[in-house]
Order: sequence, then structure tokens, then C-alpha cells
Amino acid sequence: MTKHTSFAAGRGDLPGGSFTPPRAPVLGASFETSRDPMIAAQHADLQKSEAERRASQMVANDRPKPVQRPSPALAHTPDGEAFNARWRAEQDAASRDARKAEFKARRQTLSPKRDFSRSR
Repeated sequence: MTKHTSFAAGRGDLPGGSFTPPRAPVLGASFETSRDPMIAAQHADLQKSEAERRASQMVANDRPKPVQRPSPALAHTPDGEAFNARWRAEQDAASRDARKAEFKARRQTLSPKRDFSRSR
């Protein structure tokens, strides 16, 4: 029986007899949280304290949230100007399309039909 010789036997910086590969990190949790929003919410709740978890969502949702709006007298002018600008743009586009169609029809009637065939 022959004995195999290893050149790495006496060196401490090289791996010796038993080699254990490094362990890869577990990635399953990150895939689950991105796949299902309910699982992501559950994982987020695990980081909260008991008091934070018991906070009522109904009370938070029913709380009034004031929104500042201008008075009708102030809002009428900007809204009216925006509407008028859109109305004018729509009318301009419609008249431009009508003029373009009229021009194409007139051009078809005035220009003689050309023969593009190569046979002469």
C-alpha cells in the first residue's frame, strides 16, 4: 500500500485534513417579504413593542386630517383659467386638424396623378 504525500502537510496557512466550506447566509426571509406584503407586515410587527402592536388602526384612520383649501372665490380664477387654457388648446388642435384635412383634399384635386411605373 502506497502512502500519498501532501506538500501542504506541514504548512499552517493551508487547509489541512478536514475542510468545512463557509456557510452562505439564509436568504429565504428576504424573498418572502418581497413576495407577500402580509408576511412583510408580520415581520415588521415583530420589531415593534407590545404597546405599538396594540395601537388601534381604526382610531388612527378615523382621526380628521385637515386639508387647507382656498376659498371658492380664490379657487374660481385659477380653475377657470386652467379650464379655458385646455379648451383653447383643444379648439386649436381641432381647427388645425380641419385645415390640414382641407389642404390635403385640395392638393389631391389640384395635382395631376403621376405615373411612377418604369415602363416607357
